[in-house]
This record gives sequence, structure tokens and C-alpha cells, in this order.
Amino acid sequence: MTTYTQLVADVVLATSRPDLVAAGDIDLAIRRATLKLHSMAFWPMDLAEGVVTFKDNTTNLQTMNIDIEFPQFRAIKYIRENLSNAMAAGAIPPLQPYQYYYSYPYSTQNYFTKMEPDAVLDEYNVTKANIWYLGGRNINLNCRTAIGSVSVGWYQYPIVTATNFKSWLADAYPMAVTDEAARMIFKSTGYLDLAKAYDDICMEHHQILMTNFVDGEGR
Repeated sequence: MTTYTQLVADVVLATSRPDLVAAGDIDLAIRRATLKLHSMAFWPMDLAEGVVTFKDNTTNLQTMNIDIEFPQFRAIKYIRENLSNAMAAGAIPPLQPYQYYYSYPYSTQNYFTKMEPDAVLDEYNVTKANIWYLGGRNINLNCRTAIGSVSVGWYQYPIVTATNFKSWLADAYPMAVTDEAARMIFKSTGYLDLAKAYDDICMEHHQILMTNFVDGEGR
């Protein structure tokens, strides 16, 4: 496991600028580099999963607050029904035509489909079923029946504070972070030739990351 102290030491070694540690520039560069690399793709190792349980299980309309339910939220991967703890209901409605059109992720009606807020109503002015949309910091759901909870997968940003640094990418491939941070240091301090020399190095790191970590399955 790569420690934050090691990352700082490697950036100092690459830049020969120990004076920038106290100034905070190296901390800033490491945080920026880590966030940049995590934002390059939707990495499987950034995927978190959990269950959100609703207080009222008698309704099909539910809201989830991003700040409360999804730490380090970046984007939703999936939302899936959990009907076992919902209020007893009659026959579950079948898929609607638009749900076939948008094609459910795994050929099942248990997953919610992402909609834009201005597209949640059908031609009869009725809210479509099994859809979700983002409104501010809330994720709003309309299930096809009463629902008590949902399983959610969401992509997270890493924690990049110096005292609580958590990044699987920095653990697996620390050179990608430290060389990206060094390039940022060179650019911000006016050493543009050195920054440019790191362009190819960082591009090679990006290619290695995409080859090894974007899928999660070796080929």
C-alpha cells in the first residue's frame, strides 16, 4: 500500500523542490493528479454498492439524497428494485413499451431507467414507471409498485485529504499519480520544457491504466 508520505517524497524527488512541501503546492498537485486520473474513466474499482431503505414502504415514489446516501458520489451505475420489504401488492405491472425501447441493462424489469426530468411523463401525462432522474442533490424514483428499498451501485471519487488519503489507483500504480503531479508542478512554476517532457510519460501511464484497470477482466 502506497502511503501519502511516499507520494510526496516521490514528487519531491522528481521535481527537486522540497521547498514546495511546506508551501502546500505538492499536496495540491497530488490531490489534483489523483482526481484527474480517477476521472479519466468509470473504473470498476471506483464502484461502490449499497442498499437504501425508505421510511415509507407503501408508495412507489421515493427520493434519495446524494449527500446522505452516497459518499464521494460521482455517478450512478445502476438502481435495482428490492420488493421483498415492500407493502404487499397485487400483480406487478409488466414492462412498458418505452422500457423495451431503452433496453434494460440486464434484460430484466428490476432495474430503473435513467430519464431526463422533462421526459418523465408519458403521452397520457402519467409518470413513467421504473425510472429515475437527478434533481439537484436528489435522485427521484418512480417504481412500478410500492417499494421499501433499492440496491444502488455508484461510482465514487477518491478521498484525497493528506490525513485520510484513499486511492486504489495510487496503491496500484503510484507512478501515474506522482508523474502527473510533477508535470503540474513544472507547469505551475514556469518550467514548461520539463512539463512538456512529462507529457509523453503521463500519456504512457494513461494507456497502461486503461489497459489494466478499465475492465476488471484480464484478456
